[in-house]
Amino acid sequence: MTHHTKNNGLKRLIQKFENDFNTEENINYYSVEDFLKSRRKYLQYMLKGPNCNEFHSEENGF
Repeated sequence: MTHHTKNNGLKRLIQKFENDFNTEENINYYSVEDFLKSRRKYLQYMLKGPNCNEFHSEENGF
């Protein structure tokens, strides 16, 4: 598998997660700035996985 193929797979995965987040409910709920911040956090969460300690800290409310 080439480096190029791995990047395409990651890009497709990120695009899928972006599409999953870009629902009418989220678009209508958040301001533009908050939407972008929330989408970024969602993408990080989905890419790192639910067991990542970064997302399960008291600071983040989990």
